[in-house]
Amino acid sequence: MKEIVVENELVTLEVIEKVSKHPNADRLDIVNVAGYQCVTQKDLYEEGDLVAYIRTDTVLPDAEWAKPYKQYSPNRVKAVKLRGEWSEGIIVPIKEVLNSLGVQKYEAPAPQQLDAKGGLPYDIPKTDEQRFENFRDKDTVLFDKYLMTLKIDGQSATYGYKLDEDRFFVTSRNLELKQDYGNNYNHVAELWGIKEKLIEYCKKVGKSLAIRGEVYGKSIQSGKHNPHSKKPKNIAFFSMWDIDERRYYRAHEKPLEIIEGEIGLPVVPTYGHVILTPELIKELAEGEHKFVKGYEGVVLQGNDFSIKIINKNYDSRK
Repeated sequence: MKEIVVENELVTLEVIEKVSKHPNADRLDIVNVAGYQCVTQKDLYEEGDLVAYIRTDTVLPDAEWAKPYKQYSPNRVKAVKLRGEWSEGIIVPIKEVLNSLGVQKYEAPAPQQLDAKGGLPYDIPKTDEQRFENFRDKDTVLFDKYLMTLKIDGQSATYGYKLDEDRFFVTSRNLELKQDYGNNYNHVAELWGIKEKLIEYCKKVGKSLAIRGEVYGKSIQSGKHNPHSKKPKNIAFFSMWDIDERRYYRAHEKPLEIIEGEIGLPVVPTYGHVILTPELIKELAEGEHKFVKGYEGVVLQGNDFSIKIINKNYDSRK
């Protein structure tokens, strides 16, 4: 198994790798840091400078230093195109925010009130695939074979069964939910008979399992940019978690084939196996690849881990 180093923090101290002139703007520079590209004011930074780098999908505090950045995207930090070049995240001089960064993880607002039961049971992790850019040593993930699947823009949902306790549960990304409450999670569970099908399979194989998917449809992450928000409410599963062994089923174990073929539930669209190259990453991230045009991105499922690549054109419209 490869040793994979992934950066999970929302804000990190970084050394600027490269500074170059913006090809379409005399007063702007392109700064490369932590594997990302940011557009900044000209002559503000030099190669080797130590800076605070704030990743996308964070929320900036209502602080004085953050005001210039929030005017471009008030709700969250996201990839934006400035004079034809992508700017991914924010670079902040250390002296401005050393003691007052105060950022937090962006959570899309829920379209309806959910009746929560408690936190995620059995220490199940939140569903949050790592972005390719967050891998420190990118050579460890390049040129391997991955199963490419569509990333649907909806609500993360998990359905699980603890065999030794005879306990079925339903969760959102962050919370366990009451099963007698009228919400999207329970709606699709009833639509597909998820409880009955999952319990039957878990008893058949003698395992405690959780299957994870994306609930989508009308009123969920709605907007002209999201084609799934125009469909009837439904779910597509993308992974399987072994509760007792505390691990995901990886690509070689064919979790999607199990979920669809043996359990009888819908899964995310799959596009076969691909070799991950810099050219493919660029095509996916720029939204030029046929599989991501008009969609949020893809998830690449490997034998040791999985990676998401976000379509920056889609993300900038959210």
